[in-house]
Amino acid sequence: MNNPPKGNKGAGLLPPRPIVQIVKKAGVKTVQKMAKTGQPQWAKAKAKAKANAKVKVKAKAKARAHRYRPGERALREIRLMQRTVKAAIPNAPFYRLIRELANERVLMLHGDVNYRWQSTALQAVKEAAESFLVHLLEDGNLCAIHANRVTIMVKDIQLARRIRGHWGGLG
Repeated sequence: MNNPPKGNKGAGLLPPRPIVQIVKKAGVKTVQKMAKTGQPQWAKAKAKAKANAKVKVKAKAKARAHRYRPGERALREIRLMQRTVKAAIPNAPFYRLIRELANERVLMLHGDVNYRWQSTALQAVKEAAESFLVHLLEDGNLCAIHANRVTIMVKDIQLARRIRGHWGGLG
């Protein structure tokens, strides 16, 4: 049979304790803690870590908004403007400017005379002004590209006007 270890009195009455009992005691402790909290210790720690991760993700989402790469938004706006056929200049402010400039000019030449404008005449002036500006900016862009630049500068517009001549390419 089993030989009891030497040096232990009365050890022959009971068999030696197996290792399984120690594990069982550790399990009992866990069960006792689980009875108090409702969850085992490891499950509680796992749930806490998961909750912290969710909070961090939400904090990151709120802290950092979507960021476009440099130039991406500008290219998107350019494509949008090229697709649309609406006027680039708002009507009401432009019409006020035309009337004001015309009245100043007439006042200088003829005295206090107020002229009326037909809506089609105002539209024609606006269309001509927009066309002139678009072509001037296109020429300025070509000058900037010729200088190995992407940005249009004042000197590009000045050069484009100088190349166009006195009437600016209208005559």
